[in-house]
Amino acid sequence: MVINLFLTIILTITPLFSASWNLWTQIIIHILLYLCLLLLILKKEISIPFYKYTTIPLLIFVFFCFISIFTSANIYESRNGFLNIIDCIIIYFLAKNSDEKTILTSILISGSILSLYAIYQRIFISNYIPSLMVNPNIFAGYLVGIICLTFSLFFKNLNKQQFIKNIFYLLLFLLFITALFLTNSIAAWLSVIFGIYIFLYLNNIKISSKYRLIIITVSISLLIYKIIEKDSYNRVIWWLSAFKMIWKNPLSGVGLSAFGDAYQKYKISGLNSIYAHNYYLQIAAEIGIFGFFSLIYFFKKIFSEIKTNDTIPFFIAIGAMLFHGIFDYSLAIPANAILFWTFAGFTSKNEEKYIFKIKGNKRTIINWLTVFLISLGVYSSINIFLGSREMARGKYFLDEKNLDIAQEHIEKSLNFDKYNPQTYLYLSDIYQQLFKITKYQSYLYESEIELEKASKLQKYNSKVYFDTYLNNERKDLKTALYGLKKGL
Repeated sequence: MVINLFLTIILTITPLFSASWNLWTQIIIHILLYLCLLLLILKKEISIPFYKYTTIPLLIFVFFCFISIFTSANIYESRNGFLNIIDCIIIYFLAKNSDEKTILTSILISGSILSLYAIYQRIFISNYIPSLMVNPNIFAGYLVGIICLTFSLFFKNLNKQQFIKNIFYLLLFLLFITALFLTNSIAAWLSVIFGIYIFLYLNNIKISSKYRLIIITVSISLLIYKIIEKDSYNRVIWWLSAFKMIWKNPLSGVGLSAFGDAYQKYKISGLNSIYAHNYYLQIAAEIGIFGFFSLIYFFKKIFSEIKTNDTIPFFIAIGAMLFHGIFDYSLAIPANAILFWTFAGFTSKNEEKYIFKIKGNKRTIINWLTVFLISLGVYSSINIFLGSREMARGKYFLDEKNLDIAQEHIEKSLNFDKYNPQTYLYLSDIYQQLFKITKYQSYLYESEIELEKASKLQKYNSKVYFDTYLNNERKDLKTALYGLKKGL
C-alpha cells in the first residue's frame, strides 16, 4: 500500500510541474521517495531483494555516475543529476513491487490532463504546444510511452469482450495521438511507429505485404523529412561534439548532467546546446564508456525478461522510448525518466530474486542507519533548495544594484550550499561593482578569490576567466593574459 500510494503521487504530479525540470519539484520527488523508503524500512521485518540479472549492472551504472561527479565540468549539476538518478533507481525497484492498476491510473490521468491542455493551448493560446511541460519535444517524448501503452492495451483487451474498457483505451489513444500531432515532433512519430513494430513482433502478428509496405513507406518518408530538417544538421554537430567528449574522457566522462558545461570546451561550432540530443551519446560522454555499457547491459537484461500479457504493453512502451532517445534528450528529463524507469520496473517484475530477511539486532542497526541516511538526504535536499532560493534573491538585488542586500543573500546561499559555482560568480560580480564605486583594491582580491572557487566547481565557464582578466588588466598583465588564454 505504501509503494502504491507514493508511486501514484509521483507519477501523477511529475509531468504536471514543468516535467519536474525545476529544482524545487526535484526536491519534492527526493523527499517523497525518502519518506517512502523510511516507511518501508520501519516495518517489523526487513526484506531486502537482490534481483539476479539487473541489480549488478545497475550498481555499476550508479557507481560510475557517482565517480563522474569528482571529475565533472560542473560539480553542482553532477551532484543534482546523481540525486535524480538515485530517484529513478528507487522508482525502478518500487515499480517491481507495484501493480498495473496503480501505474496505469496515475499516468493516464496525468497524460489526459497534459493532452487536453495542449489542445486548449492550440485553440485558445498559440501554435507553440509544450502543454504543461518545458517544450514540445519533451512533451512528445512523454507521449511516445503512453501512446504505445494505450495502443497495446486496446489490442490486448480486444478479444476479451470488454467493450467499455476497449472504448476507453481507444479514446485515450486518440486523445494522445491528437496531442502528439500538435507537437510537430517527427522523431516522436518515428518512435511510435517503432513501437508498433515491437507490438507486431511480440504478439507474433503477421501482416500482409501491402500493409507492411505502407508502414515502411511512411517510416522512410518521416525519416527523410527528419533528415532534411534544419535541426537535423544541428544534431550532427551536437553528436560530433559528444563523440569528441567521449574520445577525450573515455573512462570518467565530463560529469553526469554536465554536458552543457563541457560543451563550451568541446563544441565544434558556435552553436550551443545543453544536451547532445541523443541520450546514449550523452550518457557515454557524461559518465564514460564503462558506465554507458553497464546501462546498455541493463537494458539488454530487461528485454530478456519473460514477456507476459500483463508486461508486453510496457515492453512496447519502453522500446519506443529508448528508440526516441536516439533523436532527443527526453530520457534525461525527470518526468520522462521517471515514467521510463517505472515501465522498466514493471516489465521485469517477474525477475528471479533472492530475499535477505533481517531480524533482531541487525534489524535495529539497519533501521537506525537508514533513518540517519534518509534524514541526511532530506536535510541535504532542503539545503539545496534553500541555497538556490537565496541565490535567486541575491541575483534579483544584484540586478537592482542593491549590493549590500544582494551580498547578504548570496552569503546566506553559501551557508546552505557551497557547491553552486553561480553563487561565487554573483559574489564576484558584487565585489567588482563595489570596486568600481570605492576603487578599493581589496575588492578585486576578494573577487579573484570567488572566481577561483567558481573555477574549481565549473571548469569550462569562460566568464570566470574573462573576469579574471578584467580584475588583472591594470595590475598584473601576466595573470590577465592567463585569464584570456584560458577563456579562449
